[in-house]
Amino acid sequence: MNETEGLQEYISCFWQGLLAQKVKKVVLSPGSRSTPIALAAAQLAQERRIELYVDVDERSAAFFALGLIKASAEPVLIVCTSGTAAANYFPAVCEAQISHLPLLILTADRPPELQDIGAPQTIDQQKLYGDHVKHFWQLPLPEPSTDALNYLRQTVQRSVALACQEPTGPIHLNWPLRKPLVPKLPFNLSANVQPLNFPTLHQQLSVDQLQQLKEQLTGKRGIIIAGPQGKKTAQINNQCLLEWSQAVNWPIIADPLSNLRAVKQSNLISTADFLCRMPMDKLTAYQPEVVIQTGATLVSAAISNWLKKLSVPVYYLDQHHRNVETTLQADYYFPMTAAEFLPNLTIKPAPITWLQTWQQAQHLIQNQLAAYFDQQTELNEITAAYFLGTNLQHGNAFISNSMPIRDVENFWLRPQAQLFCNRGANGIDGINSTALGMAAQQPLDKNFLLTGDLAFFHDLTGLQMARNYNLKLRVVVNNNNGGGIFSFLPQAGKLGFEQVFGTPQNLDLQHLAAFYQADYQLAVDPADFQKLLQQPLHNLEIIEVRTERTVNLQAHHRLNHQIQTAFMKEMI
Repeated sequence: MNETEGLQEYISCFWQGLLAQKVKKVVLSPGSRSTPIALAAAQLAQERRIELYVDVDERSAAFFALGLIKASAEPVLIVCTSGTAAANYFPAVCEAQISHLPLLILTADRPPELQDIGAPQTIDQQKLYGDHVKHFWQLPLPEPSTDALNYLRQTVQRSVALACQEPTGPIHLNWPLRKPLVPKLPFNLSANVQPLNFPTLHQQLSVDQLQQLKEQLTGKRGIIIAGPQGKKTAQINNQCLLEWSQAVNWPIIADPLSNLRAVKQSNLISTADFLCRMPMDKLTAYQPEVVIQTGATLVSAAISNWLKKLSVPVYYLDQHHRNVETTLQADYYFPMTAAEFLPNLTIKPAPITWLQTWQQAQHLIQNQLAAYFDQQTELNEITAAYFLGTNLQHGNAFISNSMPIRDVENFWLRPQAQLFCNRGANGIDGINSTALGMAAQQPLDKNFLLTGDLAFFHDLTGLQMARNYNLKLRVVVNNNNGGGIFSFLPQAGKLGFEQVFGTPQNLDLQHLAAFYQADYQLAVDPADFQKLLQQPLHNLEIIEVRTERTVNLQAHHRLNHQIQTAFMKEMI
Protein backbone atom coordinates (compact mmCIF):
# COMPACT_ATOMS: atom_id res chain seq x y z
CA MET A 1 0.00 0.00 0.00
CA ASN A 2 1.54 3.33 -1.07
CA GLU A 3 1.22 6.69 0.74
CA THR A 4 -1.82 7.95 -1.17
CA GLU A 5 -3.67 4.66 -0.67
CA GLY A 6 -2.85 4.70 3.04
CA LEU A 7 -4.06 8.28 3.38
CA GLN A 8 -7.26 7.36 1.55
CA GLU A 9 -7.99 4.55 4.01
CA TYR A 10 -7.17 6.70 7.03
CA ILE A 11 -9.35 9.64 5.95
CA SER A 12 -12.16 7.25 5.00
CA CYS A 13 -11.99 5.74 8.48
CA PHE A 14 -12.37 9.20 10.05
CA TRP A 15 -15.52 10.00 8.07
CA GLN A 16 -16.97 6.54 8.64
CA GLY A 17 -16.82 7.21 12.37
CA LEU A 18 -18.56 10.58 11.98
CA LEU A 19 -21.30 9.13 9.79
CA ALA A 20 -21.90 6.30 12.25
CA GLN A 21 -22.58 8.94 14.93
CA LYS A 22 -25.02 10.73 12.57
CA VAL A 23 -22.95 13.88 12.08
CA LYS A 24 -24.57 15.31 8.95
CA LYS A 25 -23.62 18.99 8.95
CA VAL A 26 -20.15 20.31 8.12
CA VAL A 27 -18.86 23.88 7.80
CA LEU A 28 -15.49 23.98 6.09
CA SER A 29 -13.01 26.76 5.46
CA PRO A 30 -10.55 26.15 2.61
CA GLY A 31 -6.84 25.56 3.12
CA SER A 32 -4.02 23.35 1.93
CA ARG A 33 -3.25 21.30 5.05
CA SER A 34 -6.88 20.15 5.37
CA THR A 35 -6.97 18.99 1.72
CA PRO A 36 -7.76 15.27 2.25
CA ILE A 37 -10.47 16.06 4.80
CA ALA A 38 -12.05 18.60 2.47
CA LEU A 39 -11.98 16.25 -0.53
CA ALA A 40 -13.81 13.58 1.44
CA ALA A 41 -16.38 16.14 2.60
CA ALA A 42 -16.95 17.21 -1.00
CA GLN A 43 -17.51 13.59 -2.04
CA LEU A 44 -20.02 13.05 0.77
CA ALA A 45 -21.85 16.25 -0.15
CA GLN A 46 -22.11 15.12 -3.78
CA GLU A 47 -23.54 11.83 -2.54
CA ARG A 48 -26.02 13.85 -0.43
CA ARG A 49 -24.87 12.18 2.77
CA ILE A 50 -23.91 15.43 4.51
CA GLU A 51 -24.84 19.10 4.31
CA LEU A 52 -21.63 20.92 3.40
CA TYR A 53 -21.18 24.68 3.78
CA VAL A 54 -17.97 26.42 2.75
CA ASP A 55 -17.06 29.75 4.35
CA VAL A 56 -13.72 31.39 3.60
CA ASP A 57 -13.77 33.30 6.92
CA GLU A 58 -13.11 30.93 9.82
CA ARG A 59 -14.64 33.24 12.44
CA SER A 60 -17.82 33.50 10.41
CA ALA A 61 -17.79 29.76 9.68
CA ALA A 62 -17.70 28.83 13.35
CA PHE A 63 -20.58 31.15 14.24
CA PHE A 64 -22.54 29.88 11.23
CA ALA A 65 -22.11 26.39 12.70
CA LEU A 66 -23.50 27.62 16.03
CA GLY A 67 -26.63 28.78 14.21
CA LEU A 68 -27.01 25.33 12.67
CA ILE A 69 -26.63 23.72 16.09
CA LYS A 70 -29.09 26.06 17.80
CA ALA A 71 -31.78 25.53 15.17
CA SER A 72 -31.32 21.76 14.76
CA ALA A 73 -30.18 20.67 18.25
CA GLU A 74 -27.63 18.44 16.47
CA PRO A 75 -23.81 18.41 16.46
CA VAL A 76 -21.93 20.21 13.67
CA LEU A 77 -18.34 19.72 12.49
CA ILE A 78 -16.14 22.67 11.53
CA VAL A 79 -12.91 22.09 9.60
CA CYS A 80 -10.00 24.43 8.90
CA THR A 81 -6.37 24.42 7.88
CA SER A 82 -3.40 25.06 10.16
CA GLY A 83 -2.13 28.33 11.65
CA THR A 84 -4.20 31.38 12.51
CA ALA A 85 -7.20 29.81 10.78
CA ALA A 86 -7.71 27.76 13.94
CA ALA A 87 -7.34 30.84 16.16
CA ASN A 88 -10.22 32.52 14.33
CA TYR A 89 -12.55 29.85 15.72
CA PHE A 90 -11.88 31.02 19.28
CA PRO A 91 -14.83 33.44 19.83
CA ALA A 92 -17.37 30.87 18.67
CA VAL A 93 -15.70 28.15 20.74
CA CYS A 94 -16.11 30.33 23.84
CA GLU A 95 -19.78 30.84 23.01
CA ALA A 96 -20.28 27.12 22.40
CA GLN A 97 -18.69 26.24 25.72
CA ILE A 98 -20.82 28.59 27.81
CA SER A 99 -23.99 27.84 25.84
CA HIS A 100 -23.32 24.07 25.90
CA LEU A 101 -23.43 23.55 22.15
CA PRO A 102 -22.03 20.31 20.63
CA LEU A 103 -19.51 21.91 18.29
CA LEU A 104 -16.92 19.52 16.82
CA ILE A 105 -13.71 21.35 15.89
CA LEU A 106 -11.25 19.69 13.52
CA THR A 107 -8.05 21.66 12.92
CA ALA A 108 -5.51 20.35 10.43
CA ASP A 109 -1.91 20.79 11.58
CA ARG A 110 1.68 20.54 10.37
CA PRO A 111 3.49 17.32 11.33
CA PRO A 112 5.93 17.29 14.30
CA GLU A 113 9.03 17.86 12.15
CA LEU A 114 7.64 21.23 11.01
CA GLN A 115 6.86 22.52 14.50
CA ASP A 116 9.01 25.24 16.11
CA ILE A 117 11.28 25.75 13.08
CA GLY A 118 9.52 28.68 11.44
CA ALA A 119 7.52 26.64 8.94
CA PRO A 120 4.73 28.66 7.27
CA GLN A 121 1.22 28.59 8.69
CA THR A 122 2.39 26.80 11.81
CA ILE A 123 1.45 27.64 15.39
CA ASP A 124 1.12 25.53 18.52
CA GLN A 125 -2.39 24.10 18.10
CA GLN A 126 -2.31 21.51 20.85
CA LYS A 127 -4.90 22.44 23.48
CA LEU A 128 -5.32 25.72 21.62
CA TYR A 129 -8.70 26.42 23.20
CA GLY A 130 -7.68 25.43 26.71
CA ASP A 131 -10.57 24.94 29.12
CA HIS A 132 -13.06 26.31 26.59
CA VAL A 133 -13.56 22.79 25.22
CA LYS A 134 -14.80 19.69 27.01
CA HIS A 135 -11.95 17.58 25.70
CA PHE A 136 -8.96 17.76 23.38
CA TRP A 137 -7.58 14.94 21.26
CA GLN A 138 -4.28 15.07 19.38
CA LEU A 139 -4.88 12.64 16.54
CA PRO A 140 -1.92 10.56 15.34
CA LEU A 141 -0.33 10.93 11.94
CA PRO A 142 -2.01 8.76 9.29
CA GLU A 143 -0.97 5.13 9.54
CA PRO A 144 -3.14 2.49 7.85
CA SER A 145 -2.52 -0.26 10.42
CA THR A 146 -5.48 -2.06 11.97
CA ASP A 147 -4.77 -0.69 15.45
CA ALA A 148 -4.33 2.88 14.18
CA LEU A 149 -7.56 2.74 12.18
CA ASN A 150 -9.50 1.31 15.11
CA TYR A 151 -8.09 3.99 17.41
CA LEU A 152 -9.02 6.77 14.98
CA ARG A 153 -12.56 5.50 14.45
CA GLN A 154 -13.15 4.99 18.15
CA THR A 155 -11.74 8.42 19.02
CA VAL A 156 -13.93 10.15 16.45
CA GLN A 157 -17.02 8.34 17.70
CA ARG A 158 -16.16 9.09 21.32
CA SER A 159 -15.67 12.77 20.52
CA VAL A 160 -19.16 13.06 19.02
CA ALA A 161 -20.76 11.13 21.86
CA LEU A 162 -18.95 13.24 24.46
CA ALA A 163 -19.97 16.50 22.77
CA CYS A 164 -23.62 15.42 22.89
CA GLN A 165 -23.53 14.01 26.41
CA GLU A 166 -24.48 16.23 29.35
CA PRO A 167 -22.99 18.63 29.96
CA THR A 168 -22.95 19.14 26.20
CA GLY A 169 -20.15 21.24 24.73
CA PRO A 170 -17.38 21.67 22.15
CA ILE A 171 -14.68 19.09 21.40
CA HIS A 172 -11.34 19.82 19.69
CA LEU A 173 -9.54 17.34 17.42
CA ASN A 174 -6.12 18.45 16.12
CA TRP A 175 -4.83 16.40 13.21
CA PRO A 176 -1.22 16.67 11.92
CA LEU A 177 -0.94 15.66 8.26
CA ARG A 178 2.15 15.12 6.09
CA LYS A 179 2.48 15.60 2.37
CA PRO A 180 1.35 14.20 -0.01
CA LEU A 181 -2.04 15.62 0.95
CA VAL A 182 -4.03 14.36 -2.04
CA PRO A 183 -5.00 10.72 -1.42
CA LYS A 184 -6.10 8.14 -3.91
CA LEU A 185 -9.65 8.99 -4.98
CA PRO A 186 -12.50 8.25 -4.52
CA PHE A 187 -12.77 7.53 -0.81
CA ASN A 188 -14.32 4.35 0.54
CA LEU A 189 -17.08 5.85 2.67
CA SER A 190 -19.60 3.02 2.57
CA ALA A 191 -18.36 0.83 5.43
CA ASN A 192 -21.05 -0.24 7.87
CA VAL A 193 -19.70 1.09 11.17
CA GLN A 194 -21.77 0.53 14.28
CA PRO A 195 -22.56 3.68 16.28
CA LEU A 196 -20.97 4.12 19.67
CA ASN A 197 -23.80 4.47 22.17
CA PHE A 198 -23.58 6.68 25.24
CA PRO A 199 -26.97 6.17 26.90
CA THR A 200 -28.49 9.23 28.52
CA LEU A 201 -28.63 8.77 32.28
CA HIS A 202 -31.73 10.33 33.78
CA GLN A 203 -31.58 11.79 37.26
CA GLN A 204 -34.26 10.90 39.76
CA LEU A 205 -35.05 12.20 43.22
CA SER A 206 -34.94 9.62 45.98
CA VAL A 207 -37.98 8.92 48.12
CA ASP A 208 -36.38 10.79 51.02
CA GLN A 209 -35.52 13.79 48.82
CA LEU A 210 -39.05 13.94 47.47
CA GLN A 211 -40.51 13.84 50.95
CA GLN A 212 -38.19 16.59 52.16
CA LEU A 213 -39.03 18.79 49.18
CA LYS A 214 -42.75 18.28 49.67
CA GLU A 215 -42.45 19.42 53.27
CA GLN A 216 -40.41 22.47 52.23
CA LEU A 217 -42.62 23.56 49.33
CA THR A 218 -46.19 22.54 50.13
CA GLY A 219 -48.61 25.46 50.33
CA LYS A 220 -45.81 28.01 49.91
CA ARG A 221 -46.08 31.14 47.81
CA GLY A 222 -43.48 30.30 45.20
CA ILE A 223 -42.31 31.47 41.80
CA ILE A 224 -40.53 29.73 38.96
CA ILE A 225 -37.78 31.61 37.17
CA ALA A 226 -37.45 30.17 33.65
CA GLY A 227 -34.18 31.36 32.17
CA PRO A 228 -32.73 30.99 28.67
CA GLN A 229 -32.54 27.45 27.36
CA GLY A 230 -31.69 25.70 24.12
CA LYS A 231 -34.22 24.23 21.73
CA LYS A 232 -33.72 20.65 22.91
CA THR A 233 -33.93 21.58 26.60
CA ALA A 234 -37.08 23.61 25.99
CA GLN A 235 -38.70 20.62 24.33
CA ILE A 236 -37.92 18.55 27.41
CA ASN A 237 -38.82 21.08 30.11
CA ASN A 238 -41.51 23.49 29.05
CA GLN A 239 -44.65 21.36 29.12
CA CYS A 240 -43.73 20.06 32.57
CA LEU A 241 -43.05 23.59 33.88
CA LEU A 242 -46.40 24.81 32.57
CA GLU A 243 -48.45 21.95 33.99
CA TRP A 244 -46.78 21.85 37.40
CA SER A 245 -46.79 25.61 37.98
CA GLN A 246 -50.45 25.91 37.04
CA ALA A 247 -51.37 23.09 39.41
CA VAL A 248 -49.71 24.83 42.37
CA ASN A 249 -50.71 28.46 41.57
CA TRP A 250 -47.14 29.62 41.06
CA PRO A 251 -46.33 32.32 38.50
CA ILE A 252 -43.59 31.62 35.96
CA ILE A 253 -41.31 34.58 35.29
CA ALA A 254 -40.40 33.69 31.71
CA ASP A 255 -37.21 35.02 30.15
CA PRO A 256 -37.79 35.60 26.42
CA LEU A 257 -35.13 33.00 25.59
CA SER A 258 -36.95 30.35 27.61
CA ASN A 259 -39.33 30.23 24.63
CA LEU A 260 -42.23 29.92 27.06
CA ARG A 261 -43.84 33.25 26.31
CA ALA A 262 -45.54 31.99 23.15
CA VAL A 263 -47.83 29.83 25.28
CA LYS A 264 -51.20 31.25 26.23
CA GLN A 265 -51.32 30.44 29.94
CA SER A 266 -52.51 32.79 32.66
CA ASN A 267 -49.63 32.23 35.10
CA LEU A 268 -46.90 33.20 32.61
CA ILE A 269 -45.38 36.55 33.55
CA SER A 270 -43.57 38.41 30.76
CA THR A 271 -43.48 41.90 32.30
CA ALA A 272 -41.41 41.18 35.41
CA ASP A 273 -38.52 43.38 34.25
CA PHE A 274 -40.72 46.47 34.59
CA LEU A 275 -42.15 45.26 37.90
CA CYS A 276 -38.74 44.53 39.42
CA ARG A 277 -37.52 48.07 38.73
CA MET A 278 -39.93 49.35 41.38
CA PRO A 279 -38.50 50.23 44.81
CA MET A 280 -38.11 47.08 46.91
CA ASP A 281 -40.41 48.40 49.65
CA LYS A 282 -43.21 48.64 47.08
CA LEU A 283 -42.90 44.97 46.13
CA THR A 284 -43.76 43.33 49.44
CA ALA A 285 -46.89 41.71 48.01
CA TYR A 286 -44.78 40.03 45.30
CA GLN A 287 -42.10 38.55 47.53
CA PRO A 288 -42.20 34.75 47.37
CA GLU A 289 -41.46 32.29 50.13
CA VAL A 290 -39.50 30.04 47.78
CA VAL A 291 -37.96 30.15 44.28
CA ILE A 292 -37.32 27.40 41.75
CA GLN A 293 -34.98 28.55 38.99
CA THR A 294 -34.10 26.85 35.69
CA GLY A 295 -32.00 27.79 32.69
CA ALA A 296 -29.08 30.11 32.10
CA THR A 297 -28.44 33.69 33.23
CA LEU A 298 -31.45 35.95 32.82
CA VAL A 299 -31.50 38.74 30.26
CA SER A 300 -33.06 41.08 32.82
CA ALA A 301 -30.66 42.68 35.29
CA ALA A 302 -33.66 44.11 37.19
CA ILE A 303 -35.07 40.64 37.91
CA SER A 304 -31.63 39.33 38.92
CA ASN A 305 -31.10 42.29 41.28
CA TRP A 306 -34.53 41.71 42.81
CA LEU A 307 -33.71 38.03 43.37
CA LYS A 308 -30.47 39.01 45.12
CA LYS A 309 -32.45 40.98 47.68
CA LEU A 310 -34.79 38.13 48.58
CA SER A 311 -34.00 36.08 51.65
CA VAL A 312 -35.82 32.90 50.65
CA PRO A 313 -34.75 29.37 49.70
CA VAL A 314 -33.73 29.05 46.04
CA TYR A 315 -33.74 25.66 44.28
CA TYR A 316 -31.62 25.74 41.13
CA LEU A 317 -32.11 23.12 38.40
CA ASP A 318 -29.54 22.66 35.65
CA GLN A 319 -28.68 19.46 33.82
CA HIS A 320 -25.59 21.10 32.32
CA HIS A 321 -23.83 21.14 35.73
CA ARG A 322 -22.82 24.76 35.23
CA ASN A 323 -22.45 27.51 37.81
CA VAL A 324 -24.61 30.21 36.22
CA GLU A 325 -26.69 31.22 39.20
CA THR A 326 -25.34 34.76 39.12
CA THR A 327 -27.35 36.01 42.09
CA LEU A 328 -25.37 33.61 44.34
CA GLN A 329 -28.56 33.00 46.30
CA ALA A 330 -29.15 29.32 45.50
CA ASP A 331 -29.47 27.05 48.52
CA TYR A 332 -29.95 23.80 46.60
CA TYR A 333 -28.44 22.71 43.28
CA PHE A 334 -30.04 19.85 41.36
CA PRO A 335 -28.16 18.63 38.23
CA MET A 336 -31.36 17.65 36.47
CA THR A 337 -34.05 18.94 34.15
CA ALA A 338 -37.37 20.33 35.32
CA ALA A 339 -38.93 17.30 33.64
CA GLU A 340 -36.96 15.07 36.03
CA PHE A 341 -37.46 17.24 39.12
CA LEU A 342 -41.14 18.20 39.06
CA PRO A 343 -43.48 15.36 37.97
CA ASN A 344 -43.52 13.41 41.25
CA LEU A 345 -43.36 16.53 43.40
CA THR A 346 -47.02 16.74 44.38
CA ILE A 347 -47.64 19.58 46.84
CA LYS A 348 -50.52 21.63 48.20
CA PRO A 349 -51.10 24.68 45.97
CA ALA A 350 -50.36 28.22 47.07
CA PRO A 351 -53.39 30.43 47.75
CA ILE A 352 -54.98 31.51 44.48
CA THR A 353 -54.69 35.11 45.65
CA TRP A 354 -50.90 34.78 45.37
CA LEU A 355 -51.10 34.08 41.65
CA GLN A 356 -53.80 36.72 41.18
CA THR A 357 -51.51 39.38 42.67
CA TRP A 358 -48.95 38.72 39.95
CA GLN A 359 -51.61 38.51 37.26
CA GLN A 360 -52.99 41.92 38.22
CA ALA A 361 -49.54 43.51 37.94
CA GLN A 362 -49.00 41.82 34.58
CA HIS A 363 -52.39 43.06 33.36
CA LEU A 364 -51.65 46.64 34.40
CA ILE A 365 -48.24 46.71 32.70
CA GLN A 366 -49.63 45.11 29.55
CA ASN A 367 -52.36 47.76 29.39
CA GLN A 368 -49.82 50.54 29.83
CA LEU A 369 -47.68 49.14 27.03
CA ALA A 370 -50.68 48.71 24.73
CA ALA A 371 -51.80 52.29 25.37
CA TYR A 372 -48.28 53.60 24.77
CA PHE A 373 -47.80 51.81 21.45
CA ASP A 374 -51.31 52.66 20.22
CA GLN A 375 -50.28 56.32 20.34
CA GLN A 376 -46.88 55.96 18.67
CA THR A 377 -46.42 57.43 15.21
CA GLU A 378 -42.62 57.60 15.36
CA LEU A 379 -40.43 54.65 14.41
CA ASN A 380 -37.59 54.20 16.88
CA GLU A 381 -35.83 51.32 18.59
CA ILE A 382 -38.68 50.72 21.02
CA THR A 383 -41.44 50.76 18.42
CA ALA A 384 -39.37 48.73 15.95
CA ALA A 385 -38.78 46.01 18.55
CA TYR A 386 -42.43 46.02 19.64
CA PHE A 387 -43.98 45.88 16.17
CA LEU A 388 -41.52 43.25 14.98
CA GLY A 389 -42.57 41.09 17.93
CA THR A 390 -46.30 41.55 17.30
CA ASN A 391 -45.92 40.79 13.59
CA LEU A 392 -43.99 37.54 14.00
CA GLN A 393 -46.22 34.60 13.18
CA HIS A 394 -44.22 31.47 13.90
CA GLY A 395 -40.85 31.20 12.16
CA ASN A 396 -37.53 31.98 13.82
CA ALA A 397 -36.00 35.13 15.21
CA PHE A 398 -32.35 35.65 16.08
CA ILE A 399 -31.73 38.52 18.49
CA SER A 400 -28.46 40.40 18.77
CA ASN A 401 -26.89 41.14 22.12
CA SER A 402 -26.68 44.66 23.55
CA MET A 403 -29.92 46.70 23.19
CA PRO A 404 -31.97 44.37 20.93
CA ILE A 405 -32.21 41.50 23.43
CA ARG A 406 -33.10 43.96 26.20
CA ASP A 407 -35.88 45.45 24.09
CA VAL A 408 -37.15 41.95 23.34
CA GLU A 409 -37.19 41.27 27.10
CA ASN A 410 -39.48 44.26 27.60
CA PHE A 411 -41.63 44.40 24.50
CA TRP A 412 -42.03 40.86 23.15
CA LEU A 413 -44.69 39.75 25.59
CA ARG A 414 -46.04 36.86 23.53
CA PRO A 415 -43.82 36.24 20.50
CA GLN A 416 -45.02 33.46 18.24
CA ALA A 417 -41.56 32.65 16.92
CA GLN A 418 -38.72 30.48 18.17
CA LEU A 419 -36.13 32.86 19.66
CA PHE A 420 -32.37 32.40 19.48
CA CYS A 421 -29.48 34.49 20.81
CA ASN A 422 -25.77 34.05 21.53
CA ARG A 423 -26.36 34.54 25.23
CA GLY A 424 -23.39 32.53 26.46
CA ALA A 425 -20.57 35.07 26.27
CA ASN A 426 -23.00 37.85 25.23
CA GLY A 427 -20.74 39.22 22.50
CA ILE A 428 -21.81 41.16 19.42
CA ASP A 429 -19.40 39.22 17.20
CA GLY A 430 -20.71 36.62 14.77
CA ILE A 431 -24.34 37.78 14.97
CA ASN A 432 -25.02 37.80 11.21
CA SER A 433 -23.30 34.45 10.74
CA THR A 434 -25.18 32.72 13.56
CA ALA A 435 -28.49 34.07 12.28
CA LEU A 436 -27.72 32.79 8.79
CA GLY A 437 -26.83 29.38 10.22
CA MET A 438 -30.27 29.39 11.84
CA ALA A 439 -31.84 30.35 8.50
CA ALA A 440 -29.95 27.59 6.67
CA GLN A 441 -31.39 25.00 9.03
CA GLN A 442 -34.90 26.48 8.87
CA PRO A 443 -35.50 27.27 5.18
CA LEU A 444 -38.58 29.40 5.71
CA ASP A 445 -39.55 32.89 4.60
CA LYS A 446 -40.05 33.69 8.29
CA ASN A 447 -36.44 33.99 9.46
CA PHE A 448 -35.66 37.30 11.19
CA LEU A 449 -32.65 39.00 12.73
CA LEU A 450 -33.03 42.01 15.03
CA THR A 451 -29.69 43.76 15.46
CA GLY A 452 -27.96 47.07 15.96
CA ASP A 453 -25.67 48.80 13.52
CA LEU A 454 -22.40 48.00 15.32
CA ALA A 455 -23.19 44.29 15.66
CA PHE A 456 -24.26 44.24 12.02
CA PHE A 457 -21.07 45.94 10.81
CA HIS A 458 -18.92 43.74 13.06
CA ASP A 459 -19.82 40.62 11.07
CA LEU A 460 -20.28 41.89 7.53
CA THR A 461 -18.29 39.07 5.94
CA GLY A 462 -20.85 36.64 7.32
CA LEU A 463 -23.42 38.01 4.86
CA GLN A 464 -21.60 36.30 1.99
CA MET A 465 -23.11 32.98 3.11
CA ALA A 466 -26.56 34.31 2.24
CA ARG A 467 -25.40 34.89 -1.34
CA ASN A 468 -23.57 31.59 -1.61
CA TYR A 469 -26.47 29.46 -0.35
CA ASN A 470 -29.52 31.57 -1.27
CA LEU A 471 -30.55 31.94 2.37
CA LYS A 472 -33.70 33.82 3.27
CA LEU A 473 -33.25 36.18 6.22
CA ARG A 474 -34.97 39.47 6.99
CA VAL A 475 -32.57 41.69 8.95
CA VAL A 476 -33.94 44.63 10.94
CA VAL A 477 -31.06 47.00 11.73
CA ASN A 478 -31.65 49.66 14.37
CA ASN A 479 -29.12 52.18 13.10
CA ASN A 480 -28.29 54.77 15.75
CA ASN A 481 -24.80 55.24 14.32
CA GLY A 482 -22.95 53.84 17.29
CA GLY A 483 -23.11 51.92 20.54
CA GLY A 484 -26.53 52.82 21.90
CA ILE A 485 -26.32 50.77 25.08
CA PHE A 486 -23.51 52.96 26.45
CA SER A 487 -25.96 55.87 26.69
CA PHE A 488 -27.64 53.93 29.53
CA LEU A 489 -24.41 53.38 31.46
CA PRO A 490 -22.55 55.59 33.98
CA GLN A 491 -19.90 56.66 31.44
CA ALA A 492 -22.55 58.42 29.33
CA GLY A 493 -21.74 62.10 28.85
CA LYS A 494 -18.18 61.84 30.16
CA LEU A 495 -15.27 63.49 28.38
CA GLY A 496 -14.40 61.54 25.24
CA PHE A 497 -17.60 59.49 25.39
CA GLU A 498 -18.45 59.81 21.70
CA GLN A 499 -14.97 58.83 20.56
CA VAL A 500 -14.46 55.75 22.74
CA PHE A 501 -18.02 54.57 23.47
CA GLY A 502 -20.38 56.18 20.96
CA THR A 503 -18.06 55.17 18.10
CA PRO A 504 -20.12 56.35 15.10
CA GLN A 505 -19.20 54.47 11.92
CA ASN A 506 -21.10 56.62 9.39
CA LEU A 507 -21.64 53.70 7.02
CA ASP A 508 -24.34 53.60 4.36
CA LEU A 509 -26.52 50.52 4.80
CA GLN A 510 -28.02 50.82 1.34
CA HIS A 511 -24.58 50.63 -0.25
CA LEU A 512 -23.65 47.68 1.97
CA ALA A 513 -26.83 45.87 0.96
CA ALA A 514 -26.01 46.41 -2.71
CA PHE A 515 -22.49 45.07 -2.19
CA TYR A 516 -23.89 41.79 -0.86
CA GLN A 517 -26.76 41.76 -3.39
CA ALA A 518 -29.33 42.02 -0.60
CA ASP A 519 -32.69 43.72 -0.87
CA TYR A 520 -32.82 47.02 1.02
CA GLN A 521 -35.73 48.92 2.57
CA LEU A 522 -35.79 52.06 4.71
CA ALA A 523 -38.71 52.01 7.15
CA VAL A 524 -40.05 55.51 7.87
CA ASP A 525 -42.88 54.98 10.37
CA PRO A 526 -44.60 52.14 12.28
CA ALA A 527 -47.22 51.55 9.58
CA ASP A 528 -44.59 51.39 6.84
CA PHE A 529 -42.41 49.12 8.97
CA GLN A 530 -45.23 46.64 9.61
CA LYS A 531 -46.11 46.60 5.92
CA LEU A 532 -42.51 45.73 5.04
CA LEU A 533 -42.51 42.89 7.57
CA GLN A 534 -45.46 41.27 5.79
CA GLN A 535 -43.93 41.35 2.31
CA PRO A 536 -42.76 38.06 0.76
CA LEU A 537 -39.12 37.29 1.54
CA HIS A 538 -37.05 36.05 -1.40
CA ASN A 539 -33.46 36.22 -0.17
CA LEU A 540 -31.39 38.36 2.22
CA GLU A 541 -33.25 41.57 3.03
CA ILE A 542 -32.14 44.52 5.15
CA ILE A 543 -34.71 46.83 6.71
CA GLU A 544 -33.05 49.92 8.15
CA VAL A 545 -34.61 51.78 11.09
CA ARG A 546 -32.77 55.08 11.58
CA THR A 547 -32.76 56.26 15.17
CA GLU A 548 -30.88 58.59 17.49
CA ARG A 549 -29.23 57.39 20.67
CA THR A 550 -30.41 60.30 22.83
CA VAL A 551 -33.99 59.91 21.59
CA ASN A 552 -33.86 56.19 22.34
CA LEU A 553 -32.60 56.83 25.87
CA GLN A 554 -35.34 59.38 26.55
CA ALA A 555 -38.05 57.12 25.14
CA HIS A 556 -37.03 54.24 27.40
CA HIS A 557 -36.99 56.51 30.45
CA ARG A 558 -40.40 58.03 29.62
CA LEU A 559 -42.04 54.66 29.15
CA ASN A 560 -40.55 53.24 32.33
CA HIS A 561 -41.68 56.33 34.26
CA GLN A 562 -45.20 56.00 32.84
CA ILE A 563 -45.44 52.38 33.98
CA GLN A 564 -44.03 53.11 37.43
CA THR A 565 -46.46 56.00 37.91
CA ALA A 566 -49.44 53.86 36.94
CA PHE A 567 -48.25 51.04 39.19
CA MET A 568 -47.85 53.33 42.20
CA LYS A 569 -51.29 54.80 41.61
CA GLU A 570 -53.26 51.61 41.06
CA MET A 571 -51.37 48.79 42.81
CA ILE A 572 -50.00 50.33 46.01
